[in-house]
Amino acid sequence: MNLLKNTKISRSFAIATILSLFTVSLFSWYIINREYNAIYAHIEQIFYGQKQLYTIHLTKTLEALEQISSIYAGDKQIQSLFQKGRDAVEREGGGAGGADASLIRTQLNDLVSESWGKMMVKYDARQLHFHLAPGSTSFLRVHRPDKFGDNMDNIRHTIVYANKELTTVQGFETGRVFSGLRGVSPVFSYDSNTGEKHHVGAVEAGMSFLPIVKVLEEQKNPSKDHSHQIHAMVLLDEAHIKENVWPEFFKELLRDNPPFGGHFIEASTDPITARRFLAHPGISRKIKTAGFKYLHKLSPPLAFISIPLNDFKSEFDKSNFGDRKSGAKKNGIGRIVIWVDASHAKQQFQTFIRKTLITAFFTELLFLLLAYWGLHRLNEHYDQILSLNKILDSTIKLFVTQNKEMALLNKDLDNKVNERTKELKKSIKIAEKANNSKSEFLANMSHEIRTPMNAILGMSHLALETDLNPEQQHYIEMVHQSAESLLSIINDILDFSKIEAGKLTMEQVSFNLDELISNLMDTLNLKAKEKDIHIKTHISQALPVFLIGDPLRLKQILINLSDNAIKFSNKGSEIEITIRIKEEDKNSVLLHFSIVDSGIGMSVGQQKNLFQAFSQADTSTTREYGGTGLGLAISKKLTQMMQGDIWFDSELDKGSAFQFTARFTRQLDYLSEEADATIDNVDTSIKHLQGARILLVEDNEVNQEVALNMLKSNGLQVELAVNGKEALDILASQDFDGILMDCQMPVMDGYTTTVKIRQQLNLTDLPIIAMTANNMSGDREKALDAGMNDHIPKPVNVKGMFSTMARWIKPEKDVNLSPLSTRVVSKGLLSMKTTDKIEQEYSALKGIDTRVGLELTQQDTKLYSKLLLLFHQSQSDFSAQFHQVMQANNLKEMHHLAHSLKGAAGSIGANKLQETALNLELACQLEEKLKDILLSEVITELDIVLSGIEKYKTSKENDS
Repeated sequence: MNLLKNTKISRSFAIATILSLFTVSLFSWYIINREYNAIYAHIEQIFYGQKQLYTIHLTKTLEALEQISSIYAGDKQIQSLFQKGRDAVEREGGGAGGADASLIRTQLNDLVSESWGKMMVKYDARQLHFHLAPGSTSFLRVHRPDKFGDNMDNIRHTIVYANKELTTVQGFETGRVFSGLRGVSPVFSYDSNTGEKHHVGAVEAGMSFLPIVKVLEEQKNPSKDHSHQIHAMVLLDEAHIKENVWPEFFKELLRDNPPFGGHFIEASTDPITARRFLAHPGISRKIKTAGFKYLHKLSPPLAFISIPLNDFKSEFDKSNFGDRKSGAKKNGIGRIVIWVDASHAKQQFQTFIRKTLITAFFTELLFLLLAYWGLHRLNEHYDQILSLNKILDSTIKLFVTQNKEMALLNKDLDNKVNERTKELKKSIKIAEKANNSKSEFLANMSHEIRTPMNAILGMSHLALETDLNPEQQHYIEMVHQSAESLLSIINDILDFSKIEAGKLTMEQVSFNLDELISNLMDTLNLKAKEKDIHIKTHISQALPVFLIGDPLRLKQILINLSDNAIKFSNKGSEIEITIRIKEEDKNSVLLHFSIVDSGIGMSVGQQKNLFQAFSQADTSTTREYGGTGLGLAISKKLTQMMQGDIWFDSELDKGSAFQFTARFTRQLDYLSEEADATIDNVDTSIKHLQGARILLVEDNEVNQEVALNMLKSNGLQVELAVNGKEALDILASQDFDGILMDCQMPVMDGYTTTVKIRQQLNLTDLPIIAMTANNMSGDREKALDAGMNDHIPKPVNVKGMFSTMARWIKPEKDVNLSPLSTRVVSKGLLSMKTTDKIEQEYSALKGIDTRVGLELTQQDTKLYSKLLLLFHQSQSDFSAQFHQVMQANNLKEMHHLAHSLKGAAGSIGANKLQETALNLELACQLEEKLKDILLSEVITELDIVLSGIEKYKTSKENDS
C-alpha cells in the first residue's frame, strides 16, 4: 500500500514539473513579446509624428512658393514692365532681345530686388525667374541677373504647364542641372483702355530640399546622445536622375556625389551617416517597400520611415502631360527617409530579456521546491486525507440539501426586491420632476427679475447722460453699478438653471479671435484700473485669427476667471493672462488659456469643492468679496462642452493659477491669412469677379446699402431684388453670373426661392450663395440642403465674402472696365491722425463699435454715416411694430422683425443690440414664453443706440 502511494505522488510531481515549465516558458515568451511590441510601437509613434510634421512643413513650403509667385504675378507694375519686356524682345528678334529689353530687365530687377531679399530670408527661397510666353524663354533670373535669353521648355515642366493651362502650379521637379521645389503662376497684363487681358508669361519661385530636411534639426531631441537624434534625407533614383539630368552634369554627380544602393542623396541633415545607412545590405529594397521599419538585426540597429517622393513631370504619362486629370499615376522617383540609431532601444530590450529569463528560472526552481515539499507532506498523511475525503462527501450532500432551501428563500427575496425597485423608480421620477421644476422656477424667476433690472440699467444710463449735480451723479452711478452686479448674479443663476435642465447649447458661428481678445482686455483693464492692478498678456503669435465656435461662452469663461483674479488680488499687484496653442490639425485647434494672480490664494481644504455649484472657498469669502459661487461651476460645464477641461493650482497667501482648454474649428477660407498676412489672394478673387453680373436678394435697407457698395465699388454689376418672388420675376427675363441670397425675407424666403430657381426655372448650374445673419449651428447645412452652393455669414467679412464668391462665380465673358484701385486689398488701417478725427466725429454714438462698422464699409465714412441714419429711420418704430404683431400672436412676423434688427445692428457695429436681438429671434423661433422679457432687453439697448444716432445726427446738422 505504501509503494502505491509513492508511485501516485511521483507521477503527480512529474506532471506538475512539466506543467510549470510550460506555464513559465509561455508567460516569459508573452512578456518578452509584449515588451518588444511596446518598444516597436513607441518608436513607430515617434516616427509617424515626425512624418506628419515633415509632410505639413513640406506642404506649407510649396504653398508659400505658389503664393510668392502669385504675389509677383498679380502686381500691376510687374505686369506692365513684363509686357513691355515681351514687346521689346519681339521687336529685337527674340531670345535675349536688345538694348530696350536690357533696360526693361534692369527696371524689373530693381523693382523686385528688395522684396525678393525679404522673401529669401523669410522662406529660404533661392530662385526667382521671369519667363516669357509662348514657350518658356528666360527673361530675368533675379538671383542671377546676368543669365537670360535661354529656352526652358525642356527644363522646367512646371513653367510649360502653367503657360499652357494658364493656372498656378506647385511641386518638386527634377531639373536638367539642379532639382528643387517650384511654385509657378501665369502673368497677365490688362489693356488700360479696353480692359482686355493678355498672357505675358510666368513667374517661378523655387528652393532646394535642404531647408526642408533641416527643419528636423530645430526639433527638441530626447537626448544629446547622437544615437537618439532624428535625421532626414531626400533620395532620388539613379535611373531617374540619369534620364532627366544633362549628361555632363550627371558625370559631375557621379564624381562628387556617387550613388549608394541605386540612390543619389539630394539633401541630408547628416550626409556621412546617410552614406553609412545606405551601405547596409538590402537597405535599398527595404527603403522602397517600407513605411516604417525597425531593423534590430543590423549593427548598429536602425529605425526609419520611408515616404514616397513624386516628380511633377513623372506623376503623369507624357502623352497626357497637358491634361493632369486624365494622366496615369506612376511610381515615385525617390524617397524621403527619416531615421535614428536604435542601439539604445535594442540594448534596453536585451537587458529586459536577461532579467525576464533569470526571473523565470528562479520562479520555476522555487515552484519545484514547494511542490516537492507539499507532495512529501501529502505522502506522510495519505490515510488521513482518505478519511477527510469521506467527511467531505457527506458535507457536500448536506450542502446540496441546504442549497435547495436557499433557492426557495432567494425566490421570495427576488419578489421583494422587484417590489422595492418599482417603488424606487417612482421616487426617482418624483425627484427628477422636482429638480426640473426647481430649474424651471429659477429660469423664470431670473427672467422676471431681469425685466425691471434692464429698465433700471437703461434708465440710469440715460439719466447719467443728462446734466446732474455731483451728489445726484454719485447716487445714480451707485444705482447703475449695483444693478450691473445684480444682473451678473441673475445671469449666473439663469445659466446654471439651463445647465441643470439640459437646455444650454453651444453655437457654432464664425468669429475673430483677435477682436474677442481685444474687447476682453478693454473690459478687464477698466476693472483692474480701479484697484491699481496691472494685467500682463502673453499671446502666442501662432494663434489662428478666424475660428468657428461660441465666442460669447468663451468670453464668459475668460471674464469669470479674470474677474475672480482681480477680485481676490491686492491693490498694486499683477495678473498674467497667457493664450497659446496646445494641439492643432488641419481642421481644428485646441487652445490653452491661463490666468495667474498673486492674490489671497486658497488652502487645501478650501480647494475641495471649488467647482461645485453655490460654493466659495468659505462663507467669509462670500461676505467679504461677494458672488454666487456659480461662476466656476458654469465655467467647468462650458469648457467640457467645448471639448476641453479646466483645472487650477493655488497656495494660501501666494495666489492662484486657473487654466482651461477649449477646441474650435478653423475657418478654412482664412488659412492663407494665418500663414502670412502679406500673402493674400483677395486681389486675385476680385479681379476674377470684376464684370460679373450679380443678383442681390435682400430685404433689409441697411444690409442692401452695405452689400451694393461692397460689390459695385470693386467692379461688379449688381441688380437688387427685395424678396424671393421679385428675384424669380427678374431671373425669368435676365441672365446673371451668380446670386447672393438672404434667407429670412417676407413674401418668399431664400430657401423656398432657391428650390424654385433650381426646379421651376431649371437653373441648376447658377451659383447661389447664402449671405445671411442665420449663422448658427446647422444653418449652413440647411442652406446647402435647399440647393445653395455656399454660405457667407453676416456681418460680412469682406475678404471672406470675395474669396467665397470667386470659388463659385465665373463671369461668362470679359467686360470693358476701367482700371480699378481695389479697396479691399488694403488692410483698412487708418493713420493716428485720421483715427482721432473719426473717434471725435462718432463720439456721440453709444452702444456702437465704430471700428466694426467702418471695417464693414471698408473705411468709407460717408457710407457709414448714411447707414447710421438709415438704421435710425428704419428701426425707430421697431417697438410699436413688434408689439402690434405680438398682440396678433404672429410668430412668423415677430421672428422676421427680430431677425431683421439683428442683421441691421451687426452692419453698423451695434454688437450688444445684435446679441439681444438674436436672443429674441431664438425665443420667437422656439415659441418660448420669454419674449416679453427679451423684448424689454432689446428695447432698452435699441433706445441707447437710437439716442446716440439722434445726437450724432444733430451734431452733423449743426456742423453743416
